[in-house]
Amino acid sequence: MSEWAKRNNASLTAASHAQNTQSADVNLLDAEELKKNLAQLQGYFPPLERTLTAVYQVMKQNGTSVDLVHDTDRNYDVILNDALNACLGCSRGISRFKNFDPQANEVFKILHTQTPDHPLSEIPAANRWRLSIDPKRVDDLEGSLQRYAQIKPDMEVNPFLAFLFDDEKHYQLNMAKAWKMVTENIEQPVTCDWVIRLHDCAIGKDTVNCDGNSDGLKFDNEKGVSFNITSGNHTKEGRQQIESKSQLAESRLNSESGLTHFYLGNTIYSSGSNASYRKEVDHLINQYYSRLEKIDNNPTEKLKDAPDFEANYLPSWDVDDNTVTEQEKADKRLFAAIDLCQHLERLHPFPDGNCRTFCVLLLNKLLLQQGQPMTLLDDPNRFDGFSRGELFDMTREGQQWIKDGMPRPHPVSSKCVRINNDHTVYSRPTDPENIAKLESFLSESRIDAEPDISG
Repeated sequence: MSEWAKRNNASLTAASHAQNTQSADVNLLDAEELKKNLAQLQGYFPPLERTLTAVYQVMKQNGTSVDLVHDTDRNYDVILNDALNACLGCSRGISRFKNFDPQANEVFKILHTQTPDHPLSEIPAANRWRLSIDPKRVDDLEGSLQRYAQIKPDMEVNPFLAFLFDDEKHYQLNMAKAWKMVTENIEQPVTCDWVIRLHDCAIGKDTVNCDGNSDGLKFDNEKGVSFNITSGNHTKEGRQQIESKSQLAESRLNSESGLTHFYLGNTIYSSGSNASYRKEVDHLINQYYSRLEKIDNNPTEKLKDAPDFEANYLPSWDVDDNTVTEQEKADKRLFAAIDLCQHLERLHPFPDGNCRTFCVLLLNKLLLQQGQPMTLLDDPNRFDGFSRGELFDMTREGQQWIKDGMPRPHPVSSKCVRINNDHTVYSRPTDPENIAKLESFLSESRIDAEPDISG
């Protein structure tokens, strides 16, 4: 057993209990079986993916149940760290896992200690961890395992995949605490301070207390940050929206708020002081709530601050027609939430953690406030370069996916195809014209479409 595991076991509540748990945990992982499984995956998968898959495979082969929700007496941190150390033992030049400390038992305790009327109670208990992991990442891993390793693990029931992103210390633990913050006190309005506190909670910043109070609330991005709109995270419609001055509002951002924010080539650059970011974020949040008020009070009135994209998705209402349905108003509210989250994501007020803060956590906070179901996006990074209309479809699909109990594969992943192995084409499943164009392109090019599993 590793030195880390020995130290970690010593932290259990009682020495006798620790000794019994340690012995039981050691017996759960047969060293030879673990070595065999790790060797089968070597060369194709990063160490963490190999570890999380191999551990589950070995425990399943041994007939050992894996239930992080109810197995409170089993120290899963010991199991995972011993397995990762075994994996790293046959790899060289790897040091980024030295802080791997998943706190697995604590994560599942937070996610599953909920009342029946809690928003998370609508999601199957064994799947709540998936809210913090991009479904496409899991789909990619499954496809790669089938293609390169000729194994088909039960990805839906492998709870160790909750820690796919835990090469960042305490990633899943921090996200579990952030989900607690999002799903409690739903009616609490979103403010600039609340957004900063949510971000700090999601990245595990030392100054934050996710339950309420926080010191040092600020946007710390004076040095500036730039990020690329990658080929897999943009579409033609999305690029057109980025390039329009109305989308980034460059003149207002630069002249009124004191921010430096511009789009050049495939890169968005953003920098500014805490005060300038606060001013812009406050403006966007106030605009969002003002827009909701207009939707509720004058649902047939065309909003002056609403982009033209709504015309492609919503009915062309007559200003004298007062027969707007609740579903049509809900669609307009969803567009308002998408608009706010996309603006904040592209504004990038934090050095890191922007996508998880705005495109995952804040988006679901706004949906819950609106009385709409939560969603799970295939790839939240598509907020960078997809159009609002496409994000609308993805959000609705994610809501249905959660309602269905999160079956595999994710609905959006199944509609991505790879062409010539270097370009991903995305078609909105609700747009027959786009689907027809894509099928025609593939036919004329004589290229077979296959699921995009390479990321």
